[in-house]
Amino acid sequence: MVTTEPHQLITPREALKILTWVSASGLYAGSYRTKELTRFPAGNGMLYSRQECEALRDSIIADGKPVKTKFTRRSRTRSAITELV
Repeated sequence: MVTTEPHQLITPREALKILTWVSASGLYAGSYRTKELTRFPAGNGMLYSRQECEALRDSIIADGKPVKTKFTRRSRTRSAITELV
């Protein structure tokens, strides 16, 4: 038998405090496009599950965040024409 515990619903602002590296639009898009966070409709806005936000944060921390390389114009290479016809 699978038991589920009830979700403690929190506002997007509180969800952003847990997921500190996410923007408000990223929170909305991430919950809309993935199955990591569930959006619960509430009046004019949305609520999120505190347990899901904390689980997502913990899984990202456990996996380790990859180092983001800085993209510069010089790092981008152009294909050069090597032969003229």
